[in-house]
Amino acid sequence: MKKVLLFLLMTCYSGVVLANFNDGEKAFKEQRWVVAYNEFKPLAEEDIRAQYYMGYLTLNGLGTIKNEKKAIEYFNKASDQDSDMAQAMLGYLYAEGIGVKKNKKKSLEFYEKAAAKGNGDALLNLGVMYYTGDGVQKDVNKAVELLSKVSTSDKPVVAKYLGDIYLNDTAVQNPQKAFDYYTIAAKNDDIGSYHILGHMFQNGIHVKQNMNDAIKFYTYAASKGYTPSQYALGAIYANGEGVSRDVYKAHAYLTLAAAAGMKEAEKAKKQLEEDMSLSERNKASQAMITVQQEDLKAPATPINNTTNVVSTTQNTTRIRTTIRRRRR
Repeated sequence: MKKVLLFLLMTCYSGVVLANFNDGEKAFKEQRWVVAYNEFKPLAEEDIRAQYYMGYLTLNGLGTIKNEKKAIEYFNKASDQDSDMAQAMLGYLYAEGIGVKKNKKKSLEFYEKAAAKGNGDALLNLGVMYYTGDGVQKDVNKAVELLSKVSTSDKPVVAKYLGDIYLNDTAVQNPQKAFDYYTIAAKNDDIGSYHILGHMFQNGIHVKQNMNDAIKFYTYAASKGYTPSQYALGAIYANGEGVSRDVYKAHAYLTLAAAAGMKEAEKAKKQLEEDMSLSERNKASQAMITVQQEDLKAPATPINNTTNVVSTTQNTTRIRTTIRRRRR
């Protein structure tokens, strides 16, 4: 009889623990931090999931007083019980020196443990370490191997990294793969990838050179405040490269980029103004209003709405990005 009673008590206790954890996780997702903290705290002696959550809440001061040292203790507890989430977090904290002394070697160790279990954060950060040579000997092939294991739907930023690697690194250069990965990243609203796709259309990298498509991608990124795209459009319209020369649009885009602090744009703007007549300068302010209200107000995403025809050969000729002086 005692054995049966003990079993029943254990079953009831297990049910309470599960319920408390689920309540805590629900509160965490709903950002009800105090409730989450109170639910997880009594579970954190045993439950590695609760230990991770307690570490996260304590690290960030959510629902409790911020305490980095205590957070590290929680993460270490969970890590000792093989929690890949805690190991990935410790890898990050040692890499950045948050709550602990910065230590790339320890960071690498924790990332490797978590990556071996398929943790996406660890695979991503470890891949970036090998790509940049930060804390390890640079190994682009190893970086690609690690990054390719990460789901681009779960972590779209990995597509941007793979795009950069396949576009720029001669050891694994593959413009087609670069274009595909940048497209994935752009579909997940990575604005920098829109700019690079514009660059690829502008210069005929993997796709046929097409200034209309380049302008679509640059304009979309520029509408989101992406300074390099604003500058690129300014240069295109100032030089009349693939489009009719338009000093007003050029001036507007260069003004936007210069206002964001881009020195090259400020220099190009002044150079353009030196070649503009007094009448053209007076009209420039109205052109800015037109650009903001018509071109940049709400452009449609150019993804799946471009020529997108693969070149038979890769054209690496670069369109001029400096401002050509007007002949007098």
